[in-house]
Amino acid sequence: MPTLPYIDKEKKTIESPHVVLVGAGASRAAFPNGDACGRKLPLVNELTDVLDLKNTIEKYGYLGNTTNFEAFYSEIFDKPQYGDLVNEIQKRVREYFEKLEIPNTVTIYDYLILSLREKDIIATFNWDPLLLKAYLRNIKVKSLPTLVFLHGNVYQGVCLTDHQLGYLGTLCIKCHKPLQPVQLLYPILKKDYNKDPVIKDQWDRLTDKLENCYFFTIFGYSAPKTDYEARKLMKKAWSTNKTVELSQIEIIDIKNTEVLSKNWSEFIIRSHYGTYSKFANSWLWYFPRQTCEALFDATMLLNPRKPTPFPKTDSLEELHKFVNKLEIEALHT
Repeated sequence: MPTLPYIDKEKKTIESPHVVLVGAGASRAAFPNGDACGRKLPLVNELTDVLDLKNTIEKYGYLGNTTNFEAFYSEIFDKPQYGDLVNEIQKRVREYFEKLEIPNTVTIYDYLILSLREKDIIATFNWDPLLLKAYLRNIKVKSLPTLVFLHGNVYQGVCLTDHQLGYLGTLCIKCHKPLQPVQLLYPILKKDYNKDPVIKDQWDRLTDKLENCYFFTIFGYSAPKTDYEARKLMKKAWSTNKTVELSQIEIIDIKNTEVLSKNWSEFIIRSHYGTYSKFANSWLWYFPRQTCEALFDATMLLNPRKPTPFPKTDSLEELHKFVNKLEIEALHT
C-alpha cells in the first residue's frame, strides 16, 4: 500500500518536496528574446552555429557529422588528436554563457523560484547563469528552494580542498581563497556522475529529494535516451519513492502530449500526470508555494482548494509583496 506524503500535523501542510527538473527548453521559454542584451539561449544542438565552431572544427581536422552536438563531443572527447579542439570548445562555451545577463523585468525563472518553498528543489542541466542570477535577486524573500546544477554552471564556484560550493567571484568560507570554476561539458555517452565530486554532490541532492517527493515537474527537459546515466539515476530514485503511487507529474513543454507521455512513460503512474505548453498553465503558477497541499486536497480529500495564481507583472517588488503576503493554506481536513 502506498505511503502518504509527510504531513506537518501542527501546521497541516505537506512537507514532502516538490522537485522541478529544468532543461534548455526552460531557459528558452524564460528568455524567448535572449538575455538582457539579446544574446540567444541556445539549445544544445545549436551550439555549433551559435558559438561559430564550424571553421574551428574543420581546422582541427574533424570531418564527421556535428548535427548532434552531444554525440559529436562524446566522439572526440578522449581522442588525443582532438585534445586541442576539446579545449577550444570548452573555452568557447564558458565564454559565451558567462556573458549572459538577466533582464531587469520579471522572468519565468523569477516566478519558478518563488513558486516553491525551502523543502523543494530545482535541478537544472543548464550551464547558463540566469537561474542562479534570478535566485540571487529574489534571495530576500522567505523560504526559497534549493538549486542544484547537474552538469555544472558557469556561475558556480568550488573549493575542492574544503568541499565548499558557492558563486564565482566569492571566497571559500573556510580557507578564504577564491572559488574556482566547476567543470562543464560532460561527454553524454561516457558520463560518470560519481567521478566528479561536485557533480556527485549535486546528483545526491536531487536523488534524495526524488526518493521523497510528492510532486515532480519537468520543465523543458527531453531526457534524451542517449543520456543513459541521468535517466538511470533518476529512475532508481523515483522507483524507491514510497509515495509515488499517489504523486503527480507535470510536464511543461511545447511538444505534444503523446510525445511527452511516451518519453516519460518510465516515470508516469497510470494517469497521474499533466502536460502544459506554458508555465502560466501549470500548478506552480496557480498554486504557488502550495502545490503539494493543493494536490492532496484535490486527490486525497476530494476537496479542491481555490487557486491563488501569481499576478502578471514586470515588477519584482510587486511579485515579492505578493509572495510575502501569501498564506500557505492548511489541508482541508
